Amino acid sequence: MARRLKTIAKWVNENLGHLGYSATADSGVEEISTYLGHNIFTSRTAHQTIFTVKLDGRRIFSHDSAEAYRKNADVERWLKFKISELVREGKLTLKEAN
Repeated sequence: MARRLKTIAKWVNENLGHLGYSATADSGVEEISTYLGHNIFTSRTAHQTIFTVKLDGRRIFSHDSAEAYRKNADVERWLKFKISELVREGKLTLKEAN
């Protein structure tokens, strides 16, 4: 099971902050409506968490948990790929990556 986005954000800030990375996980509620003409056909409320990673203040990754096809495991896969890049480039040691 994938970790919570707030847990992943905390890990990024603690372990990659010295390289200029920062992460946030902001929770909220989103109203989703489907319109048919001028009338609302269906409406529902979705709880969402917006996960964002920035490098030196520039957004490089964003994930909205309210989107039906998005899973927290997508964030973990992206992060593992990014960590492997940093290890290959010599910016992060294997010890730091664990």
